[in-house]
Amino acid sequence: MRLSDRPETVTSMASGPTGAIGAMLDRYLGLRGVADGCLAILGWEGRSASAMRARRRAGWRLLRRAGAVRLGSRAGAAWQRNRFTGPRLRDSLLDEGYLVE
Repeated sequence: MRLSDRPETVTSMASGPTGAIGAMLDRYLGLRGVADGCLAILGWEGRSASAMRARRRAGWRLLRRAGAVRLGSRAGAAWQRNRFTGPRLRDSLLDEGYLVE
């Protein structure tokens, strides 16, 4: 699990989908009542496909009760592709007050 705080989420969303896809995402979140969320990226593992599915279902039940909204796999895939970009931008981000891991 990778959980972003609110400022990091705002930054991630601002550098995320734009144009029609960004507008659809904004509309989707609005319809789901999400105004100030934080982004959590989850990965699920298990000894077997059925164990993984059971963990994912149980996890999603808890997350939905807490108000989570599923965005699909694109956010996780984007994070995985770009997770090492932050260190290259470390000094600029630190100057802006962001914590860079």
